[in-house]
Amino acid sequence: MRSNHFKPNENHERIRNQIINFRVSPDERATIEAKAFVSGLPKAEFYLNCILGVEIVVKPGRYESD
Repeated sequence: MRSNHFKPNENHERIRNQIINFRVSPDERATIEAKAFVSGLPKAEFYLNCILGVEIVVKPGRYESD
């Protein structure tokens, strides 16, 4: 199976003109947004990576207190 996911700025000619919407509960939204925040990725990139099966690696210590 061919992979269709891209890293940022990897393909400058890719056009993103399609929108996908879906509904979630308030708890699901909070969980999704927390995971996106901790990943350090922009939300759109986080969502695409999750949906396309790209492994998301969180760098330890990013939010650790001094």
